[in-house]
Amino acid sequence: MKLFKLSLSWTFFLPWLQVPGGDGFLIRNARLQKCIHASSHEIGRVGLADCKPQSAQYHWTWDAATRAIVHWKTGLCLTVPKAQEFAPAQLESCGGDRARQAWVCSRKGHLTLQGLGLHLSTKQEGHKAFLAREKDKFSRWKTETEEIVCAADLAAAPVLSIPVEEFVDPQVWVPEDKTTALSEISTSFIDTRPTSPAIVDEPNITSNLPKNEDVILEADDGEYDKQGGDFSLKHKGP
Repeated sequence: MKLFKLSLSWTFFLPWLQVPGGDGFLIRNARLQKCIHASSHEIGRVGLADCKPQSAQYHWTWDAATRAIVHWKTGLCLTVPKAQEFAPAQLESCGGDRARQAWVCSRKGHLTLQGLGLHLSTKQEGHKAFLAREKDKFSRWKTETEEIVCAADLAAAPVLSIPVEEFVDPQVWVPEDKTTALSEISTSFIDTRPTSPAIVDEPNITSNLPKNEDVILEADDGEYDKQGGDFSLKHKGP
């Protein structure tokens, strides 16, 4: 009987120890150190609370093709009811209104609705995430490993192998033919080192922006931040 009770208690306890295996990440506010999570009581509701890595309600994934932030457990997308200031973050079916579900990231961690200049933010002792026009200390979001949410774009870049350069010692190597020797020496010293991927120096990831969209890239506060390298998307002024 005691063995049965012990087995039963472990049956109920083990699910709380399970962590979503390798899928998803936490979205943590850099100022409050609290994480965005989906409500387990009300479908579509999103809140901000102390981070719980062991809970699937706190885990998200990044869809690089649609630029959507997808809740790991429900498969719903992080969105807002209206693309306007103070609109609260919530969950909706993915693929509905793309304008309210497509996000871009800055190097500093700002999450911005693509092309709209509205940033995901919160407030001191806040329990909700909402849109704001101004960037401040409450509008920076990182994963639990201090990466930007859109880091999946960088991870998708091809990994280039390091080439091995051949060295020819003229004192040891004696060619049979001068023409062949010159050709082989020239080939041996070709610098095959790859150039760095272009995306490394890009502060914002804008590969999916329509070419005819009336947006421009600007530095924060009208100037390029040499230390942070932070850019945001804004509409052209009148």
